[in-house]
Amino acid sequence: MEIRARKSCKVVSDVRARANTKGGRVALRGKGCVVFVLLALGLAGCNPFSLATGHISGPVSTGGPVSTGPTGTLPTPTTGPIGTLPTPTTGPTGTLPTPTTGPTGTPPTPTTGPTGTSPTPTTGPTGTEWACIVSGAHGKCPKGLDYDDTADITNSNGYNTYVGNNCWADPSCVQTLSANSPQDWQVTSTQPAGNTSVKTGPELQQQMDDWCPAKDNWAIFVAHGCPDGQEDVPIASLNTLTSSYSEFMPHNSQTVAEAAYDIWTNYPKDIMIWLDNVNRGSGGAKQIGTADIDGQDFTVYQNKGPGGEIIFSLDGAGGTGTFANQASGTVNILGVLDWVQSHGYVSNITVSLIDFTFEICSTGGVPESFGVSSYSLTATAG
Repeated sequence: MEIRARKSCKVVSDVRARANTKGGRVALRGKGCVVFVLLALGLAGCNPFSLATGHISGPVSTGGPVSTGPTGTLPTPTTGPIGTLPTPTTGPTGTLPTPTTGPTGTPPTPTTGPTGTSPTPTTGPTGTEWACIVSGAHGKCPKGLDYDDTADITNSNGYNTYVGNNCWADPSCVQTLSANSPQDWQVTSTQPAGNTSVKTGPELQQQMDDWCPAKDNWAIFVAHGCPDGQEDVPIASLNTLTSSYSEFMPHNSQTVAEAAYDIWTNYPKDIMIWLDNVNRGSGGAKQIGTADIDGQDFTVYQNKGPGGEIIFSLDGAGGTGTFANQASGTVNILGVLDWVQSHGYVSNITVSLIDFTFEICSTGGVPESFGVSSYSLTATAG
C-alpha cells in the first residue's frame, strides 16, 4: 500500500433499550348496590366490593368495619370518574413489569445492516460496548488524544498511537472501525466481488519520529525534554525492534486480502511484511530474493521496479513463492530492515512509522470482519 491517512475523528454509537409500562382500569360491577367507604353504610342484601375479583361479595355488618381487599386496605382513588377503580401502576407483585428481552436476558444484537452497507458492530469480543466506532473514510480511534500504551508499545506516549479506518482507495468507505485499544479492534468491510487491487487499509499506526538523538533514546524516557529536538529513529541506534500480534480474518474463496506490517522509512516507498495471505498472491510484484529472518523464511518481492515497494512475504508450507496463513506470531522487524540495508536498497535507515494493517481488495460484495486481539511493539535502544 502506498498511500496513508494520518489523523481524523471518530463517531461513537450508543444503543439503549427502553420499556413502557401499561396499567389497566377495572370497572365497579355491583348489582344495584353502591359502597360509600367514608359513610360505611350497610344495606341489607348488598355486599362490599372485592378488589381481587371486581365483584361484590360477603355481608356488611351494620355499623361495623368495611371488608377490604387482599392487602387489608382499600386504595384511595386519585383519578378517574366515580364508579371506576384507579389505574394500577405496578405489576401483580407490586413491581414494574419486566421488559421482554432476548434469549440471554439482553436485547438481541442485530448481526447485519441495511442492504449495501456494512453493519455497525455494537459490542466488542467480550460482549461490552466498543469505546470507539467510526465509519468515515479517514476516521480514527480514539477521539482526542491518542492511546497511551507503554505497557505494550515502547514509545507510545498518548500522541503517536492510534487506529485508522483508512479507506484510501474507497471514497464511499463501506467500512466500520470499532476499537477498544491497540490490542482490541476490528473493521467490518464490504468490498466488490472479484476485485484484486487494494481498496482499504485499516491499520494500527505507531509513529516512530520521537527519537532523541542527543540522549540516544526515546524522548519519553528523557527527563526535562529532548535538548536538540526529535527525529525518526535510526536502526543503528536500536538493539531490538520486534512485534507480536494475533489477528483474525476470513479464509474463503471470495476474500482477497492480507494481514501485514507496513513500515515507512527513508527508503522511497514502504517496506511490508505479509503474514496471512488470502488469495492475494504476490500482488503483481516481482521476486528479488529470499530471506531467513530469525528462522522464518520469506520470499522478497519488489513492486513496480527499482525504488518500488519491497514486500517480505512469509513462506507457506510449500516453501519459496508460496504464501503463509499465520494468524499470530512474532516478527523481527529490525532483521527485515537490516536485510534491506545490507542488500543495498537504502543506506542508514531511519524509521518514521510502523503500521499493522489489513489490505482489503474484496469481500465478495458482502460484509466481512477483520480484527486484532493482541499486539505489542518493542523497540529498545542499543
